[in-house]
Amino acid sequence: MKKRLFIIALVLTIFTGTLVLYNGVGAKATNPAKNNSPSELKTQADALEDMQTLKNIALQQISKPEWVHFVTRASINPEEVKGKTYPDQRPIPPVTIHESWYHLDENNQVFEDVQFTLTEDGEIIQEGVTRDNLAWNITYDIEFPIEPSDFVYDFEFERTVNESIGEGATLTEIETVFNDKPSRRFDLLLQFGEPQKLDTYSKAESGMLKRYYVDPETGFVTRLEMIVQFADGTEQISSVQELITLEAADPGEEILAYLQKEKAK
Repeated sequence: MKKRLFIIALVLTIFTGTLVLYNGVGAKATNPAKNNSPSELKTQADALEDMQTLKNIALQQISKPEWVHFVTRASINPEEVKGKTYPDQRPIPPVTIHESWYHLDENNQVFEDVQFTLTEDGEIIQEGVTRDNLAWNITYDIEFPIEPSDFVYDFEFERTVNESIGEGATLTEIETVFNDKPSRRFDLLLQFGEPQKLDTYSKAESGMLKRYYVDPETGFVTRLEMIVQFADGTEQISSVQELITLEAADPGEEILAYLQKEKAK
C-alpha cells in the first residue's frame, strides 16, 4: 500500500491530544483519557480478525469520491523536541493541531489536498497543497512530485501491525471504555532482544508499546499512544496521536482557493 506523504510534515511533527468536539482551528482538549473496566484479553488471531472488521466499518463511511476533513491534535514529550526546529529555525512546539482537507477519487485515493499545521491557539505554522501530482509546502516553498495514494485515516494502524508482527511484535485486544464510550484497545508490543540506551532517556529501553483505541461504531482509530518501556520495568508515554474530526465535508471557497495559489516567480 502506498503511504500518504504529509507535505507539511517535512520536519519532526508528531501527533497527540485528547478527543474533543472540534469547533474550529485551535480547539483544545477538555476531557482526560479514561480506560475503565477492560474485558478479557483477546488472542492475536482474534485481534487481527477484529482489526479487519473495524476497517471494513470505517471504509463504508469514507470510501467514495468526496472531500474529507481530517483533524488531529498532537503532543510529544517536550524532551523529544527540545532543540529541534523548523527550516526557518522556529522551535517545534510539543503540541500542534493538524488540519487536512483530502479530495478522494473513486478508488479512495487522494489526488489533491490542502493541509495546515497550527499552534493550539490557531496560529498557522505551515501550510501546503497537493495538486497535479505535485506536493508544495507553501510556507517553505518546497515542492516535489507525488502520485495519488491511499487515504490513510488510521494513524497507519493496519500497516504498522502487519509489518511489526513480521518483525516479532505481538498484538492483543481488549474491549474497554475510553472517554465514557465503548472502545476496542489494541496493544502492539515489540520487545528488544537486549536493552538499548538511546539519547532521549536516561534509562535503558527494553521495548516499545503502541496502544490504539478504536471506536467500534465508526471503525475509526481515535487515539494512538507510543509508550516506551524501560529495562527497570517502568514505562513512559512518549507521544500520542488522537482524532478530533474525520468526516465528509464541503471545504468551502477559502480552502479551495489554496489549490489556485501560484508559486512566486
